[in-house]
Amino acid sequence: MGLKRDKEAWLSIKSNNVLNASDNKDNAESILKLSFDHLPPYLKSCFAYCSIFPKDFRIKTEELIQLRMAEGLLGLSNEDEGNMYYNALLQNSFFQDVERDEFGNIIACKMHDLVHDLALSLSKSETLNLENCSIGDDISCVRRSYVDSQNATILMAVSKGNVKKLRSLFIKDDVFDESWKMKSLRALNLNGAYIEKLPSSIGKLKHLGYLDISWTDIKVLPESITKLYNLQTLIFLRCYSLKEVPRNKICNLISLRHIEFDDDDHMPSMMGSLTRLQTLRLFVVGPNRGGSIQELEFLN
Repeated sequence: MGLKRDKEAWLSIKSNNVLNASDNKDNAESILKLSFDHLPPYLKSCFAYCSIFPKDFRIKTEELIQLRMAEGLLGLSNEDEGNMYYNALLQNSFFQDVERDEFGNIIACKMHDLVHDLALSLSKSETLNLENCSIGDDISCVRRSYVDSQNATILMAVSKGNVKKLRSLFIKDDVFDESWKMKSLRALNLNGAYIEKLPSSIGKLKHLGYLDISWTDIKVLPESITKLYNLQTLIFLRCYSLKEVPRNKICNLISLRHIEFDDDDHMPSMMGSLTRLQTLRLFVVGPNRGGSIQELEFLN
């Protein structure tokens, strides 16, 4: 099962009758549940979190770690701890279809449908997505939700003003506006959403630690985002319509650890002020636009 266990744990697994059952779907699910039951609590939490993703979703290592960091589910050892959890779940066969970069590092995996079903069943009422939502559901306890064109209508009907405990939200449709009351939100993923405007009220999400607006038609990144002092991850890739970025004030995001953009004109100024920064894949140097390489000397 991939983790070091004491003798008592292995004897418990050996004596479980599920291992001697016939080979069918129910038995496979029982074996998966047995494997889950013998995970340590921190891995159980990480596994259950993955229920927010749809079936056959490409789960990127960095994204999962950053999302869990935003929710405060990782200690301050952060990325290293998150990578350890990810690899442990992979070793326990909860992930498959591994993708690696040129250096052999794992960059993405998927979950088998049966494994995903288990994760969703374990998250109970805390995760709401296409597979487990319907009109009439009580979503007052929902902590994570994935919204696309197929379930947007249902969520619109029941969720406004009723998602006070929501921590992580993925939106792939044009349903995000100022009427949503989400003061407890920690992670907001709008990657690929059909939206053109990010409401200025986003600056009121004081606990927000993760924001991704990549592949959207958003034209203006509101200045109010520079008040998100707990923001750790900010991603705006392939934002071809984006014309206005508060470049001179993003340095106010004192908790920022990861920032990703791919347009020279979107590069914030005074990057050296972001002393917690760990990810910066593009840095433009030049007298007319861009910054000075000396700016980066204070980054850790």
